[in-house]
Amino acid sequence: MAITTSGVYWVNMEKAMIGTLPTSYESTSAAYWGVTDATTSTDANFDAVEFRNNAAITEGTNMTADPLVTPTIALATPLTNQMNHNFADPQWTSITTTVMGGIVTSGDATDSLDEVYYLQDFVTAATTSSGTLDVAIHADGALVWS
Repeated sequence: MAITTSGVYWVNMEKAMIGTLPTSYESTSAAYWGVTDATTSTDANFDAVEFRNNAAITEGTNMTADPLVTPTIALATPLTNQMNHNFADPQWTSITTTVMGGIVTSGDATDSLDEVYYLQDFVTAATTSSGTLDVAIHADGALVWS
């Protein structure tokens, strides 16, 4: 099964809400992964997947996780009863790859027990050939919830 939708991994969102998630969404040890369509963690299991080893993440060719830079959780401005998770735009240089989405995890290593936070479906593939791949995070944040 390929990436079919964006979504939040609810097991870890629940942990974040009750304060038992071991790594904060605001931690700089959290990471953004560019993932291919071979990633099989989709809407069918957002309610059950907790760790990387369950998410079947397939990184883009020659890509490594990009640690989150200046991650924040903040109230939306103006106050709209929303919060957002935001960070600097991830970037990879000198790579040749095609990615279909991005996934945020609690760590930037290949630790199979890194928690998965959410998956973003790009809908249209992002491709680069020996170039730079930038993911532009929306001004309202990578994840907005109310």
